[in-house]
Amino acid sequence: MIGQVGLATTTGLTQAQARDLLGRHGPNELALHRPPGLATVVARQLRDAVVVVLLVAAAITAAMRDWPDTAVIALVVLLNTTLGAVQEIRSQRAIAALAELTAPHATVIRGGSTAEIPAAEVVAGDLLELRAGDIVPADARLVPGAALSLDESMLTGESIPRLARDEEPISAGTVAVRGHARAVVTATGRNTTLGSIAGSLDSQAAVPTPLQRQLAGLGRWLAIAAALAALLVAVLNLVTGHGWETSLLLALSLAVAAIPESLPAVVTLSLALSARQMAARGVLARNLAAVEALGSVTVLACDKTGTLTEGRMTVTELWTPTAADAARLALLQAAVLCNDACQNPDGRTTSTDDPVEVALVESARGAGIDVPALRLSAPRTAETPFDAEVAMMSTTHLLGDGSTVRYLKGSPEALLSAHPPAQAGSGVLTEVKRLAGEGRRLLAVSREIAERTELLGLVALADPVRPQAAEMIAGFRRAGVRPVMITGDHPLTATAVARQVGIVTEDGDLTVLPADLERHAGDIHDRTAVYARTKPHQKTAIVSGLRERRAIVAMTGDGVNDAPALRAADLGVAMGRGTEVAKQAADVVLTNDDLGAMVHGIAEGRRVADNIGRFLRYGLSGGFAEVLVMLIGPATGTGIPLQAGQILWVNLLTHGLPGVAMGTENAGPDVLSRGPRPVRQPLVTRAMLGQILLLASIITGVCLTAAGFADGSPQSAIFLSLIVAQLALALALRPVPVRRLAANPALTTSVVLNLGLALAALYWHPLQILLRTQPPSLVTFLIAAAGGIAVAAAARALRPQGRSPLRQRHRDEA
Repeated sequence: MIGQVGLATTTGLTQAQARDLLGRHGPNELALHRPPGLATVVARQLRDAVVVVLLVAAAITAAMRDWPDTAVIALVVLLNTTLGAVQEIRSQRAIAALAELTAPHATVIRGGSTAEIPAAEVVAGDLLELRAGDIVPADARLVPGAALSLDESMLTGESIPRLARDEEPISAGTVAVRGHARAVVTATGRNTTLGSIAGSLDSQAAVPTPLQRQLAGLGRWLAIAAALAALLVAVLNLVTGHGWETSLLLALSLAVAAIPESLPAVVTLSLALSARQMAARGVLARNLAAVEALGSVTVLACDKTGTLTEGRMTVTELWTPTAADAARLALLQAAVLCNDACQNPDGRTTSTDDPVEVALVESARGAGIDVPALRLSAPRTAETPFDAEVAMMSTTHLLGDGSTVRYLKGSPEALLSAHPPAQAGSGVLTEVKRLAGEGRRLLAVSREIAERTELLGLVALADPVRPQAAEMIAGFRRAGVRPVMITGDHPLTATAVARQVGIVTEDGDLTVLPADLERHAGDIHDRTAVYARTKPHQKTAIVSGLRERRAIVAMTGDGVNDAPALRAADLGVAMGRGTEVAKQAADVVLTNDDLGAMVHGIAEGRRVADNIGRFLRYGLSGGFAEVLVMLIGPATGTGIPLQAGQILWVNLLTHGLPGVAMGTENAGPDVLSRGPRPVRQPLVTRAMLGQILLLASIITGVCLTAAGFADGSPQSAIFLSLIVAQLALALALRPVPVRRLAANPALTTSVVLNLGLALAALYWHPLQILLRTQPPSLVTFLIAAAGGIAVAAAARALRPQGRSPLRQRHRDEA
């Protein structure tokens, strides 16, 4: 392929060649599965356990020639299947849109120009530009003379990076951890080494998320309870002289009614809508479960540079051992030579250049240094790329007289400790303390000639604190989320910034250095506000330590070295400017690098949790009420309280559109002024169960009272009362005042529509025949209306109160 294209390893493919290859060979993607078609989605809905029960009931009624009930069941199946299919397709589209936004990118050389493109558009023959932090987008071969250190653990399991040199092949999915190089793509998509592995994994099922496991566990308990209730109803009907066919049909119908089958649709719709809302604010959830997890976060562990600060470095001060201009010039020249920024022939900055190194180049240019000419006069002959573990880098250069010089650049502590210069003394340490105390980022620069190391000086850089950083941190605190800074910067620098933004608020907050982690292990959760000079493995240890203390940790990061900590956190949050490694390791990506947008994500996560809890109160209260009516009704002399078709019609009107509309409910006014929901808390708590049983008892009492005073059919009275009470409950459970019904038009519309369908069932002759109903009396209407008001009043009184962040924090720590 490469030979056919005639690629030059300096200019790459032309855009026309790339388009032609992409059209012929397809995108560089591993997952080429198309979304399931309509027939597949419908078939999946028909395999649902509730629908299977309904189909069995339909078969029984058809065998009994009970055509009205058969028609009702068929209608319920049709509407449930349609609603479920529509919701699944909408959710798939929402998820696909989010996946498109978080797709990885690659840097290629095309027509001699550098371009960043979606990784899916990489083709065989492309010339890749790879730097530390990039994920290799396709199988490739290094160009002659190139060297790159690669993490191949995802393919080989070997944790130690491998140094690839001189035309060696490299594989898609591996990670560049040191150095930079160019490589020519040899295979893409399913033809890569990673693609062949992915092909063998297609049949493996995905691991369920915690929310999915909770829903599955709740579903099992509900199924058992519904089965026992249905069995009891069947036995009671048989004992009272009804036939087995009628008893079985009633039991099956009640089992369907007792289970809130709209719950999966409510959960999926709530998560998908929240994910879309978050995406509009620059918060991309890479999976829907991350949306719900946001609402449970108790600790935010964030970096300093680019997160709390603007990530726009400028040189503010130079310190040299002597005050001579020549010394300052030598310092800047060394900082430019031991530097990987602006390496293009035209000397322009690229999106992959480190902001600190760009600042050094700009400072040198401001001092009159011709950077390209300087680099040509002292060509680099060797390098040791920057390593976060040793916090320094070095380069070796050939001088005009044939001699060589080695420049070293890194943190003052690391450089002065590993390569102590001959003239270093207390003066440099005093300057380090002074500049770091002012919140500056510091670099030390040394020169090594003939094994003699000379300190050229210190460079102080400032990264301005974001104007909104203090308010952002205050917002997290108001939401009951405790902010913690984890940074590689000097302790004094980190503390100065932390005080400016409000992370350090009192003298008791500790600044812990890595060496002190053992001594301060007990303070990790409750007192430590800043961790300084941390290395990658220490970030992971800190996150794990917080989690061991029952904190739910969100960790932000943007570099390769942040990936392990992002994985270790309950919720990894990558910055949009970050490396592909960080983005792929994270659960959430902040596309605009605005951490403050996460506050809105937290609100959305809590909104989802609130909506799920609200629907469970609603659906289970109604379902339990129907069970109680069917169990108690015969003892009050009402006979069979409801026919099978009537039960299903009540279930359709109450658990259908209104239930799904509850998933679109807006957040309550206190969503960001109370503590987070503990992630280990069950979906149905004991307190919630008590409220559900009380509401179910009130609904049951209203229905049986209406049946007792009915002038006509007791069944019609119960039928109307059940629908009115449950729809009133749906409105009452909203988190806003009742007068603001229009705030959720979907719910209001569905309630009005279903009240109309309930009246149609009572007054429209075809439905009267189908459902065996009769027009109710005025007394029945008054009792049903009064019962709806009573249920709504009880629900408003029983609304869960917000938890204060302080109380919640103490509960979590306990």
